[in-house]
Amino acid sequence: LSQLFLYNNFVSPPGGFNYWFIEVYVQVHLLLALLLSVRALHAPLRKHAYTSSVIGVLVAALASIAIPLWWNTEHLGNLLPHFALWYFLLGWCALFGEQRWQRWLNTALIVGLSLVLLPGTSRGVWIIAGGLFLNWMRPVRLPVPLARGISTLASASLYIYISHWLVLEPFARLFPGLGFVGQVVCAWLVGVGFWFCFEHAWQVLRRVL
Repeated sequence: LSQLFLYNNFVSPPGGFNYWFIEVYVQVHLLLALLLSVRALHAPLRKHAYTSSVIGVLVAALASIAIPLWWNTEHLGNLLPHFALWYFLLGWCALFGEQRWQRWLNTALIVGLSLVLLPGTSRGVWIIAGGLFLNWMRPVRLPVPLARGISTLASASLYIYISHWLVLEPFARLFPGLGFVGQVVCAWLVGVGFWFCFEHAWQVLRRVL
C-alpha cells in the first residue's frame, strides 16, 4: 500500500528499486496545493510573485536544516519532501525573476544553497546545472507543431516514466525488428495515452464533485 499510495519513502529505507523521487514530487505538490488552498494568500502571491518565491526558498532551506534537529530520518536516506522543497521553489524564482539583479540573486541562491545543503553530491551538481540553465536561458521560438509535441511529451513525462517499465519488454518481444527507437516511441505513446486518460478522468471527477 505504501508504494501504491506514494508514501513508501516515509516508511522504508532506500535500497533496490523505488519511486522515492516520484513520491517526493507528488508530496511537494500536495504541500503546495494545501498552501495555495488558502485564498487569502492568492493576492499577495500574485502581486509579489518574485519576493514570495525568494522568501519561500529561504524558509524551505531553513526547514531542511531545522527539521532534522528533532526528526532524524537518516535511516530513510533523508528522501523526504522537506529536504527537496527548496529546490522546487528555486524554479519559481527562475520563472518570476525577470530583471537582471533578480537573475543574479537567483544564481547566488542556486549555487550557494546547493553547495551548503547538498555538498559533494550529484544531486547538487544537477540542481546547479539545471537551475542556472533555467535562470539564464532565453526563450526559444519553435514551430507551433513542434512546440505542441514537446509540450505534450513534457506534460506526460511523469506518466511515461511510470508506465514505460510495463511497455518496453513486451514490445521488444512482439516487435524485435523495430529495435530501441521503436521501443522508445511506443513508451512515449503509451505514456501520453495514460496521461490523457488520467487528465480526462480527473476533469470528469471534478465536474461530478
